[in-house]
Amino acid sequence: MEPIKTAAEQRGIKPSPRINNRQNPFLYGAGSAEDSAFRNDIYLAQRKNSQDTAPAETRQIKKIPAGYEQYAVLLNDSLALFDYEGAFSAYNEIFSLLQNDASFRKEIDENRNKIIRSLDLLSIEAVSSPDETIAGRAFKKDFSVKISAENDGTVLPVAGLLCAVSCPANPEPSGAAAKQLKTDGSGVVSFSAPVPAFSGKNNLVIFPAFETSDPVLSDYINKKIESGTLSAIFPHIVATNKKSISTSISILDYDRNGKPVLNSNVSSTALLMPLVQKGFSRIGMADFPGQLASGDEDALIRAAAAQFGTGVQRLIYGTVKLTDISQAEDTSWNCTAVANISVWDFTSAVKTFETVIDYTATAKTANAAIDLARKKISGEMLPEELLYNL
Repeated sequence: MEPIKTAAEQRGIKPSPRINNRQNPFLYGAGSAEDSAFRNDIYLAQRKNSQDTAPAETRQIKKIPAGYEQYAVLLNDSLALFDYEGAFSAYNEIFSLLQNDASFRKEIDENRNKIIRSLDLLSIEAVSSPDETIAGRAFKKDFSVKISAENDGTVLPVAGLLCAVSCPANPEPSGAAAKQLKTDGSGVVSFSAPVPAFSGKNNLVIFPAFETSDPVLSDYINKKIESGTLSAIFPHIVATNKKSISTSISILDYDRNGKPVLNSNVSSTALLMPLVQKGFSRIGMADFPGQLASGDEDALIRAAAAQFGTGVQRLIYGTVKLTDISQAEDTSWNCTAVANISVWDFTSAVKTFETVIDYTATAKTANAAIDLARKKISGEMLPEELLYNL
């Protein structure tokens, strides 16, 4: 007795050969029309066999939507070439065809997993990362990445891949201006950042621009981008260009008993020198202890304006208080200091910056811990914040 032939074999169609790739189990042959017919025969046979073993009331073969097999072949062939534009286009069609029928959940999962396995083969390497600049001055070189994929132990560049760039926007440093570029034949994509108009310490991110209507796949991609496994995250650092504005510093320290320190200016003095070293000019100190102790900012600004006249354009002011002083079991002392600092611009009559900084210092004595905490905040942490936020 002759073996039963499939529909494809009865028409004289032979199946196309498969590619056996252990690292890429989702990769197949080119997918001719004959191959498509062969796969459809196998698919229907498998579904019929599963129905034959099911209870009688569930023995109903669900017809695969027209076009599914065509897109499944296109997906496989695109992934074989690392053509992600074609692969995502095919997968989105598959998802659109099958998403409203729960009986095709297995097919959706299988095709989604092919995409995911392929994405896991991608690597994104920073090629060029420019040094920081100042507001109003362009970065000296581009931000660049190289995107590659590992195929059977060989690392290959991924050319023609559409990428997106999230760049700190002007005037809001935390905003994002989308820019899309494609990798070249070497898998490299470069981005020339716009001249920054404002200072700030932010990130610039370059990542593949994959679009899908499948929320599960979209969530997977977004998490990979956010974690940096499917993106390159660069520091986008812009220092202020407002270093020559006439400035005065007035910071009130508090002692361990919560009382204002009126006989010294530890934090103001600690802040002045590093700002001068960072290029700030026309800068000095002033005392407004009563207004700072009262917490009345309006009174402070009026008093400062009356004292300075037109001679000072900017006031850096605030308080540094001690919130915890305690001795540890090893007899060392801990001190936590909290600085509340603001910046006022007299020309525009607005507060241009404010921050809260806390730091805990450890030393052999309580006084040493207090001194260290104040100087760490005012001598190191606060100058950095001002440099990139004024």
